[in-house]
Amino acid sequence: MKKKKETTSKKKKIMVAIVLLLLVLAVAAIILFFIKPGETKTTKEKAKTTYIKVPDVVGEESSTGQEILEKLGFKVHIKETEDDSKEDMIGKIYKQSAKGKVKKNTKITLSVYVSSEEIKMPNVIGMNKDEAKEILEKLGFNVTLEGKEDEDHPKDMVLSQKAANEDKIVRGSTIKLTYAKEKEEEEKEDSDKKDETKKEENDSKTDSSSPSKNETPNKKPSGGIDVGGAVDAIPDTKYTITISGQKEHRKGYGPYRLTANVSPPLPAGKRIVWETSNTSVATVSQDGYITPHATYGTARITARVEGTGSSGYMNIRVLGIKGDITGDGRVNSDDSAELMDFIRYGSNSVVNSVGDVDGDGVLTQADSDKIMNYYLNGRW
Repeated sequence: MKKKKETTSKKKKIMVAIVLLLLVLAVAAIILFFIKPGETKTTKEKAKTTYIKVPDVVGEESSTGQEILEKLGFKVHIKETEDDSKEDMIGKIYKQSAKGKVKKNTKITLSVYVSSEEIKMPNVIGMNKDEAKEILEKLGFNVTLEGKEDEDHPKDMVLSQKAANEDKIVRGSTIKLTYAKEKEEEEKEDSDKKDETKKEENDSKTDSSSPSKNETPNKKPSGGIDVGGAVDAIPDTKYTITISGQKEHRKGYGPYRLTANVSPPLPAGKRIVWETSNTSVATVSQDGYITPHATYGTARITARVEGTGSSGYMNIRVLGIKGDITGDGRVNSDDSAELMDFIRYGSNSVVNSVGDVDGDGVLTQADSDKIMNYYLNGRW
């Protein structure tokens, strides 16, 4: 009887073990069924995917928004929408296809308002990139620049030009200019910086090897070199300079002042020296005041700490003379008539910021009358 009970107990244990094994196998089968092959790999790949926050570029010029997004690694497509009623938004982005965080290399479409009237785009191939950009922007285009390594053409020469929409080129269109740049230009700059750092380190070592003020002059080191009365060199302070102020200027407005922000603060005896790269476009006083001289152009304004190598700069643009609609450098009756043509017929020859002389944000006959009044009386 005892033997029979033991046999029955063993059978129960075996049955329980079998049931547990079957349950384990069933769970494993369910897991395998629901998890697709390669899912683990996909998960790992997802973990390696770079997600980047997309900046909001709505309201920016199309060329500016495109440059910002491309620098972050996105692919940009410009979609042009003709709408003459959106005069203040011509050439500007009113919608972007992606916001928040998205994968790097995501294609982002920027919707831009453009004018309906076609413009003949001048051929700027072979010109300097800055000169070409200035000409196209004067006609109402947005311009993006892209450098291409090329040893067969002069540096900064425009190699090709392409509109975002080749079928119909209008005011506000984005034009891409590809220009020649030196081979390994960036690597060369990095190398120059490394050489400069190395030189500073070597100079520092040389200074530290000089005898202190307390040591006897003319003492010869073990190498037998007479160092004379050399003393420790005092290293020059490195200043960080940033310039703040208005970047766009126009004759007849202002004057506008730029401010140099210096860190650490300048000690007594040190001062800021202001310089301009193009005096025909704009000059700068030693107080930082800008005086525009050209109808259109660009200049680099530099603020330098006198007696040091520390400096900062800002690129400014001179957009045009107030009221000079024709762009000939004068304000006269022709400008008044040209503005009225624009108001009536929507001519593309007018830059709004130049024609809006009363500053109310729209072009009206009042602006034309003010231009004529200036021509007759010599004052606004």
